Amino acid sequence: MLYIPGLQPYLRPVRLLLAVAALAGGCSSGTRPSLTDVADGGLSYGPCDVNSICTPDQYGFCQHTCTPDPGPRLVDCAKAEQNFEFYDPPIWTFEELAQGAEEPHARGMYSYTDNSTVIRTFTTADSQDPTHTHRLSKTWEPRTATLPRCSDKPNDKNQAIHIQGGPFLSWGGGVGIGLKNLPSVVGSVALGDAMKDISGYEGVSFWARRGPDSQAGFRVLVGDKYTDDDIAYIMYRDDPTHTQKLYCQRVRECGCLNHRSCVAVHLDRAGGTGPIENDLIPANCRPDTAYLRDTQAMKFCGTPEVMNGTDSSNGVSSCNTCVETRCNERWPAFPDDQANPSAPVGTDPQYYGKPCSPYTMRNGNFGYWCFDPAAGERPAEPTEQCGDHWTRVVNLTTEWQFYTVPFSAMAQQGWAKRSAGLDLSSVSVVRFTWDGGWVDYWIDDVRFYKTKPQQ
Repeated sequence: MLYIPGLQPYLRPVRLLLAVAALAGGCSSGTRPSLTDVADGGLSYGPCDVNSICTPDQYGFCQHTCTPDPGPRLVDCAKAEQNFEFYDPPIWTFEELAQGAEEPHARGMYSYTDNSTVIRTFTTADSQDPTHTHRLSKTWEPRTATLPRCSDKPNDKNQAIHIQGGPFLSWGGGVGIGLKNLPSVVGSVALGDAMKDISGYEGVSFWARRGPDSQAGFRVLVGDKYTDDDIAYIMYRDDPTHTQKLYCQRVRECGCLNHRSCVAVHLDRAGGTGPIENDLIPANCRPDTAYLRDTQAMKFCGTPEVMNGTDSSNGVSSCNTCVETRCNERWPAFPDDQANPSAPVGTDPQYYGKPCSPYTMRNGNFGYWCFDPAAGERPAEPTEQCGDHWTRVVNLTTEWQFYTVPFSAMAQQGWAKRSAGLDLSSVSVVRFTWDGGWVDYWIDDVRFYKTKPQQ
């Protein structure tokens, strides 16, 4: 269901034209620029390097065709939501960590990409930069951005998540939350605490818009115990005999994609036991000394980079590591676990100490995975794997709109293990994902919803 506040049919062509005819003043004043201020076709030749014209986000970017984004109009939020009730607590309002914060951030949000590029707006200030101009990648609990939304309850400091970047050259990327971190972020949990029973609710609702230089759509995903690899992780970890049948199976790839080579990078540890001092290795890719023990080199796919957002830096998992370095890393959702009593904190009981081995799946897909063929192991086939969550494509416009995505309208894509239906008694993950290309998405107030009873 899609609610477009106050948009009359005869205004649609005008609104579309004005969306690409944007000026910097429109970002803050709500005014719209003259068409003479923008080059033909909505392409801005002069102000392409002026971020305030390209985006209402002070830390956003001019990208792709540099089409100006004046920001959206304010809408009547209460009117759009008047027929719905919402699960408490909300998944995100993006105000949770805004009070008193210099840079508010999205509670419990992780991010991941296809490693072809990064989400450029997921940054934080560099504390070592006295000029306060240099920013570092922040892919776990990324910062939120200010963008007003509601006319009925004006808030010029309203927070939303802004996802901008590209071009993504492979399958794209995504952001999400494990519901163990709802309403607050926690560490290791038991199986029952990793899932929520939302029986009686109808779907996922949210407010969203896109910038003019973005592909139109993204996917909304909901996962349960039959599709979620976090649930498979907990079940494997908590069953030392590994006799309990898992609902789906995890795999961990350890080769390099995009034709990159796996190279060893020396850590330059003082005395061989101190912290990593090699400046080539980003801070978020440096495990602590307790995890490293006597390790003197790590292996990366080319230049070390932070690629994905995870719960902490201990044990990495957020960087472009490969072979045994990759296999020895922790499971991102549970960074403080140990593979066994003698292993360092931040290790995965299924993959720690395993070799990076070649394997060809039954569908012909060749790659390298963390498993030990000498022990009779093999990686799970696609038909056994976790990850094929229930999903629905949503197409956005450049204005704020309220979306409801019913669970009944979601389907699996068919690339991993199939299940009979979404189990609302064991919902464990919510995500937004996108395909390759350019993206510029704004998302706010993500919640489970149900329709109010008729009076």
